[in-house]
Amino acid sequence: QSLKVLGASTRLNNGQLADFYSEMKGALAGDSRAWQNLTLTDAAGQQLLNLRRPFGAQLPRTGNPEAIERVRQTKEPVIANLSSGPVSSVAAVVVHVPILRGGKVAYIINAIFYPAPLTDLLLQQKLPADWIATILDRNHIVVARTRDGEKFFGKPVSQAFTARIKQMQEAAERSRSLDDVPVIAAHHRSDFSGWTVALAIPAAHADASLNQSLLLTGAGALALLLAALLLAITL
Repeated sequence: QSLKVLGASTRLNNGQLADFYSEMKGALAGDSRAWQNLTLTDAAGQQLLNLRRPFGAQLPRTGNPEAIERVRQTKEPVIANLSSGPVSSVAAVVVHVPILRGGKVAYIINAIFYPAPLTDLLLQQKLPADWIATILDRNHIVVARTRDGEKFFGKPVSQAFTARIKQMQEAAERSRSLDDVPVIAAHHRSDFSGWTVALAIPAAHADASLNQSLLLTGAGALALLLAALLLAITL
């Protein structure tokens, strides 16, 4: 909502981009714990303003053309997949918020945050040491992981696990982790963002029926926490 309020600026309505650039800087300072950067694009995804560059600097197109197209089609905010910024080249997550004029998308305000809070969210759950919790974007790329997170950050999960996520919104079954350990893995795919939370425990420790049920329940709980975090950041 704060980004929509920012988008209602009379300066943006009047095309006073230099003044609106200053308003964006003020908004970023007020939400610095959530956002690391703000940008403004036109409806086609061409960056007009980027707080990492001085006003008037030449800017590239957005790094999330698919997300921009979804915004144009739905006219609703979209949480993009993990991607590297075209200016910063740092992997981040972007929330794209459309600014409508006459019922059409005139501009898109883009709020960028780094995935570290998602890893913190998983670690705060104090899962058993041999359990692995993972957050995946819509492309099934690792955005956060409780074990060896830096090693697997930005990497895809297996094709078999990807197929299960696409086929079922939530499930629990035997699989292999990214570090090739036999596990029982449960996942829950969020309707809100299209992202997935997965939990895995070593198969050697599993008591199939009970632990699969616990895994699925745990995955659902973490999915709610993920949705709550993303919703809180968006609001």
